[in-house]
Amino acid sequence: MKPISTMSTLKLINIAVLTIFSPIGMILNILVIVVILKNQDLRTCTYFLYAHLAVSDIVVSMIATFTSIVLLVTEQFIYCQVTLAIVALGYSLSIGTVCLLSLDRYLYIREPLGYVYQMSKHRVTFYILLVWGSAFATLLPIATGMVFVNSKLPSKEFEKCMMTRIVKKEFLLWISIGIMIMPIIVTCCFNIQILQMASQHYSRLRALTHLSEIKITSSISNLEVKNNVKDDKLSNKGKPKSKKFTGNIWSPKAVRTTFLIVVTCIICNLPYAILLLVEAVSNEDFNYNNIKYAYSLYLLTFVQSILNPIIYTTTNTELRGFMKKLLPCFSKEKVTTKRRSNTTATLYTDTSSLGSIEPKKELFDMHKNLSRIDIFSSHSEKMPNIQKNT
Repeated sequence: MKPISTMSTLKLINIAVLTIFSPIGMILNILVIVVILKNQDLRTCTYFLYAHLAVSDIVVSMIATFTSIVLLVTEQFIYCQVTLAIVALGYSLSIGTVCLLSLDRYLYIREPLGYVYQMSKHRVTFYILLVWGSAFATLLPIATGMVFVNSKLPSKEFEKCMMTRIVKKEFLLWISIGIMIMPIIVTCCFNIQILQMASQHYSRLRALTHLSEIKITSSISNLEVKNNVKDDKLSNKGKPKSKKFTGNIWSPKAVRTTFLIVVTCIICNLPYAILLLVEAVSNEDFNYNNIKYAYSLYLLTFVQSILNPIIYTTTNTELRGFMKKLLPCFSKEKVTTKRRSNTTATLYTDTSSLGSIEPKKELFDMHKNLSRIDIFSSHSEKMPNIQKNT
């Protein structure tokens, strides 16, 4: 038999942790949604998916944590049923949205010209509705009690309200594989392709930048453009033309943000999914000695709702700038930049993220100085002829 003091201590720890997680995750995700909805510059498909991920995190951080605390205090089966249903809904929404974010970045890098048509607002809305449909398909069997082993549990089992104890093994198999593991595998495949294409594009861009520096220092400025075109044709001769890297498709900030979100999703959800899969496959009943590990993995899934908004605001300069605009007490330094519509706005940016722009600026200044020298030399040659005529 289990000692009563151990279970009461575990219950107090769970209540304390959930009480801390709930307000922090709720406030951070609400701020992200307000910033995205308030600023028209952030009303794109990618930021729309960020807002939807914040909504799914609110479902976990506000509703699921509240029902979990009520369950630990009251110990009634109805709250156990509601908690498991809301948690399953949050898993489906968050993991499905992370998969959509990876698909968005993959299409943006692979086919930048067709990205506008493939990830339009109507299609993104349709994908989000599919995610909600799969989430409700997971929620309804738990809410109606169709997947429980026993319709009523004895009073001593209320403290062990977990999917591994009261849900049928077939449904555990569906949640672990269909809702959690398979979307994570698909997301990993998308991100592996993104990293491969991004590394190839970066190496190619670096080589072209190095060639342009050599041409500027060793050729005349009037023939510079022609030499660049000829050398580019010679360097690409014999190689098949690829449509993957046409245009300005390298977006390191968005790729970095999506990659960190995916890593957070894997770390927080995959261990608990493996636990559900092991319990669904094994024939033995859930042992009390494993309940501490199960509770720790269960609480780890709530950490994602706090880490996601922190990742948005620390890695995305535009979102961080508008966030600091909304909260002026955190703003100290301002950098004036130009928007795409040729209007100026004060944004909060990092000079480290703009490191790739500096070489292009230096090349432009060198080209400008060379052209001024040629103009000055041409005027100086004409001056003696003018003096002779006078």
